[in-house]
Amino acid sequence: MTIPRKRIIFALPVTAAALLSLWLGCSDKDDSANDGNTPQVRTYTLTTAWMPQNGGTVTITPDLTAYPAGDTVTVTATAADGYEFGGWSGSATTAAPVVTLVMNGNKTLATYFYPTGNPPPGTAKPDTTLPATPTDTAQTATPTDTAQTATPTDTTKAPTDTAQTVTSPAGTYTITVNINPNADAGRVTLDPDQKFYAAGTKVSAKAAAADKYKFVKWSGSSTAASASITLTMNADKEITANFEEKTYTLSAAAAPANGGTVTLNPNLAVYPAGTKVTATATPSQYYTFTKWSGATTSTSDTATITMDGNRTLTANFKMDGHTIAIEVIPPEGGTVTRTPDLEVYPTGTEEVILTATPSQHYKFEEWSGTGTGSASNRKKQTISVTTVNNRNLTCTFTPIEYKLTTNLKFNTSGGTVSRSPNNATYHAGDKVTVTAAPDPGFYFAGWSEDITSANPTVTITMDSHKTLTALFLSNHLEMVFVKGGTFTMGCTPEQGSDCDSNEKPAHQVTVSDFYIGKYEVSQKIWTELMGTNPSRFKEPSASYTLVGDRLVRTELPVEWVSYEQALKFIDRLNWRTEKNFRLPTEAEWEYAARGGINSKGYKFAGSNNFDDVGWYGQNSSIEIKTYHIEAYAPNELGIYNMSGNVCEWVRDELKPYTAAAQTNPFNYTSSMSNTAHILRGGSWTRIAKESRNSYRYQDHESDTRIDSGLRLVLPVDP
Repeated sequence: MTIPRKRIIFALPVTAAALLSLWLGCSDKDDSANDGNTPQVRTYTLTTAWMPQNGGTVTITPDLTAYPAGDTVTVTATAADGYEFGGWSGSATTAAPVVTLVMNGNKTLATYFYPTGNPPPGTAKPDTTLPATPTDTAQTATPTDTAQTATPTDTTKAPTDTAQTVTSPAGTYTITVNINPNADAGRVTLDPDQKFYAAGTKVSAKAAAADKYKFVKWSGSSTAASASITLTMNADKEITANFEEKTYTLSAAAAPANGGTVTLNPNLAVYPAGTKVTATATPSQYYTFTKWSGATTSTSDTATITMDGNRTLTANFKMDGHTIAIEVIPPEGGTVTRTPDLEVYPTGTEEVILTATPSQHYKFEEWSGTGTGSASNRKKQTISVTTVNNRNLTCTFTPIEYKLTTNLKFNTSGGTVSRSPNNATYHAGDKVTVTAAPDPGFYFAGWSEDITSANPTVTITMDSHKTLTALFLSNHLEMVFVKGGTFTMGCTPEQGSDCDSNEKPAHQVTVSDFYIGKYEVSQKIWTELMGTNPSRFKEPSASYTLVGDRLVRTELPVEWVSYEQALKFIDRLNWRTEKNFRLPTEAEWEYAARGGINSKGYKFAGSNNFDDVGWYGQNSSIEIKTYHIEAYAPNELGIYNMSGNVCEWVRDELKPYTAAAQTNPFNYTSSMSNTAHILRGGSWTRIAKESRNSYRYQDHESDTRIDSGLRLVLPVDP
């Protein structure tokens, strides 16, 4: 009888299953049977194997060469420091390091040990705290060895060794962990790290990539992209941590582009992490390699780059030859172009053409420096220089000088104009502040020529010769801005029973923004423009007078003015001011009289009590004449005497109203001479009813009246 093998130790890195396979391929047959003549006790062998050899030890109790049938044997696996037990395979498959076998046949056991915290792919760390391995039933019932009886045939079946199958305890689940593409790509740690998990347990799984890999995502029981996930144990789980190899790009270039070339070896679109790439710089004709920049600053024309990130690499070359350095004074004064335009000119270049181009508001002055030629040549904007030596040249530009002229409109008085700084000429780009100051009794009406502004102080940039003209006007032409809007025109409820038929029907009207005279046109401004005063009631020489306890202007409105005369006055005013004054339309007049968007719904312009706002037939009996243009209170917009004092011409002919809504209506269709036009607002000769906001009456355009005057409008958009 041959001596059976007890255990085999493999130092090769193979799995426990592989160990068992190796052993089975070379194991002896059972030779414990006798020759059939001498009764003997049946015996069996136990063979063990483990790897790696330094990963731990396996002890057998009792440790015999052969075991009588029915004996029990305890096998214990003990991991060395830095290793953990990886489970049994063969005659027993269990994660428990201690296993008991019933010797009812030849037995084999194989195990493996793995470095702590780094289990092989697809395995989980065994839980050594599990309940003890179920007792091998072979320990409690020694099988009857039929070979001891006279029966020639052994019909008994060896009992199954229950240590070969481990069933999850009821209500628990397992986690299987895989690494893709290989075990070197990374590892996975579980917390808690157990063989079995009670239902509902939350397990944290963390994937950690190896140096040259990166985590991509999970697959299996989770498809998350995060390296850390939490699993709820409601079933057996299998997860795979997917890693991929890190790759990087290398971008290489030459500076200047025509200075040379760069070759890479290997030349790949992307490089695996850790790849070493050899870069070689080769200069073009007339160029020399100087150094690398970017991934390396080496001055050697061959450099090795380790790909541990995306990299850029530039090979820097310089031209062998001479330079032309040009200084432009001042830098903003102009530019210089060169033909050919090179950073360095190869030795042997015959000549370079230089052209000076001044910026706006500058002029070319001269060249200076070596190689620029004679004095007359240096004054030329285009010159040629040779490149037998390095050249240092200067190109000088000077600012163009500009003049600023300031005037008063029509060379009249009314104010003064000052400037700062007050120079005879100015350099291009200089900023000059110009201020208009009106004399007493005048106001500044605006700038014209190179600036149009109503602001008395303006700043002008001298980028050419400039002219500014200031316009001063008498205070009588002060205008009030009227914001456009929609209102009800005609016989509105506050007008009561005073309405005439031509004020009906009331209807909606929309007007645009405009300016309107704060006062009726005074005799003073009329006389300034027209040279004569048609009024019957001449204004006093004093500028102000007391009306009650108020100090007011003494100017009187111009009267005895026909519609035709009003238009002639406006034509001359527009010629003098270069503006677009005109008479108001009937709709504009009534909208302003009612107070525009500030209207309070008064019957008269500014009040329901006519005595508060107007000079009319009843209170003018004290003085049978026109009255001061700001003697009474203004309306909601700050406009004076829109009710009373003098009747005011408007542009429209008297046409019947309709109920239709209108926008900016203007009724003037007749081509006949001496057409009748509307007057509005009442006068010092009329009763209160005829001075209401909606009252309409007319007169022929050539007729003059002792109570007819005018008020001006200036459109916002002429």
